[in-house]
Amino acid sequence: MPEIARCNLTYIALFLKQTGVSLDDFDFLTPPPKKAIGQAITECKRLGGFDVDEELTKLGKEMIELPLPPTHSKILINAKGNPAFRGVLTIIAMMNVDNLFHRSDARGPFKSQTGDHMTLFNVYTQWKKN
Repeated sequence: MPEIARCNLTYIALFLKQTGVSLDDFDFLTPPPKKAIGQAITECKRLGGFDVDEELTKLGKEMIELPLPPTHSKILINAKGNPAFRGVLTIIAMMNVDNLFHRSDARGPFKSQTGDHMTLFNVYTQWKKN
């Protein structure tokens, strides 16, 4: 199955809209499922990247500047000026690391009862400390 049929199209929708092309109108080599296109447009609106007319918003323009999933870029944009920004930035960075734990038992010493995000933060802080 082609990657375009398996991936989240939200970033692609924002990127194409920035270039003046609608996700609906783009001539993909292998078109993604219509349902995925609809979900991407809905997600762009939900995140505030598109307005109700599916036009790119100021926030959408900021989100597309970051090479991250739109949900992550929105979190970073909203965290600007917040005292917790460095922690948020660390967690977002750690979420974008592939294969952080090669073995499931390696997670144990870092595991946080408050969830996976804090587990990732613990990994980074322990690495930095050592």
